Amino acid sequence: MWTRDSPFLTQPQLAEQAKHEFLLVKRKHFLAVRDEDSDIKRARPLNFPELDQALANWVLHCQARRIFLDGNMVRAKGARLQDKLEIADDEKIAFSNVWLQSFQKSHGFKSFRVHGESGSVNMATIDEQIKRLRAVIQQYAVADVYNFDETGLFYKLCPDKIIARQLFEGAKKSKTQITVALACNADGSDMREPLFIGHANKPRYRNNKKAWMTAVLYREWLVAFDQEMVAVGRKALLLIDNASSHIISAMDLGEVTVEYLPSNTTSKLQPLDAGIIAALKRRYRHRQLQHALDKEEEGVCDKDIYAIDQLLVMKWVKCRWRDIKGELVLNCVWHTKLIAR
Repeated sequence: MWTRDSPFLTQPQLAEQAKHEFLLVKRKHFLAVRDEDSDIKRARPLNFPELDQALANWVLHCQARRIFLDGNMVRAKGARLQDKLEIADDEKIAFSNVWLQSFQKSHGFKSFRVHGESGSVNMATIDEQIKRLRAVIQQYAVADVYNFDETGLFYKLCPDKIIARQLFEGAKKSKTQITVALACNADGSDMREPLFIGHANKPRYRNNKKAWMTAVLYREWLVAFDQEMVAVGRKALLLIDNASSHIISAMDLGEVTVEYLPSNTTSKLQPLDAGIIAALKRRYRHRQLQHALDKEEEGVCDKDIYAIDQLLVMKWVKCRWRDIKGELVLNCVWHTKLIAR
């Protein structure tokens, strides 16, 4: 039709004219669409200014007290305030990332990174090592393939990314660390009891001066693990990195075969390092966050709200470790490509 009436229009001009004609015809229909009939999701307007202002005041109050807050803390505090206001379930705020960005923008809050860290991996050898390790792993059932690794937990550490109107110097960052040695099998059906290594000589965990894994402690763990496998007549493969504390000579093991992962490949090839440890730490930090909020609400202002007793830390880690599902473990193993889906 438009070609007949306007024979000299180009193809783009005809398309533009058709778009305008269509929009004019449909304009009344679009204007008549009610919000409840529209599938378009709109940002919810601020229905609870009292909650919004109370939360903003709390962030400023914490800033004045030099308490580091991250986005998770702000969202968790918002959820608590929402419960206190007894807001109906169908009207409750989701406290999503979009909400957080809007909240920060409305009150002039910014995100500041306190510090960061990075790692490296030797990508050149990854494919070659995957093939080699797969040939070894295929000789075992999935449930008989284990991974052992340690991670340092700075259990009193405050957030490294904070929300405030301006960057400020908070309390001195705690470097108090406990090492957690973890082991599990590839399908997550056997989440071994964590081994804790701290500074002090306590009866419920191992200790040394730097709270690090040593060859002596690893040897003790490996012997106990092998004895358990011997007792049930079960052959197991243990994947482990080649840290100096893991290199032990003249070990006469009965049922456990140790397979070392190449240097600088563990973040890609080690299942615990491919998401399992990160999942545990997220769960721990979430519990620490709730504990810190409890202390802040109790009026603890002359002490670090992130400080925590070490025995309580060990209890939390054990509980969160047991909570990790086999599906998560298996997904992390698949991610390394050591075992095919």
